[in-house]
Amino acid sequence: MTKEQKTEFMCKLMALIDEYIDVEDVGVEHVPSVTTTEKAPAEMLTVKECTQQFEGISEHTIRQLAARGEIISVRAGAGKHGKILLINKASLMKRLGFI
Repeated sequence: MTKEQKTEFMCKLMALIDEYIDVEDVGVEHVPSVTTTEKAPAEMLTVKECTQQFEGISEHTIRQLAARGEIISVRAGAGKHGKILLINKASLMKRLGFI
């Protein structure tokens, strides 16, 4: 998967999620600080990319961390037959103690 394909996939995924999540409009008086900058999109990695970027950790370990909910991941399917597609890099770095 090329970087462009991954970016396009993430944009489509986020648009789909935005369609199904209702966000309650909150007045400015309820928001402690309002900024005009947009939040950068989360960097997501495949399981294989995780093992390449963080030496010494196996694909099995990455999958186990995701299955236990210790790191943020995106799955296709449910239960033991579901496939882990993407791992949130920041979540993995935090779990491994880099952040």
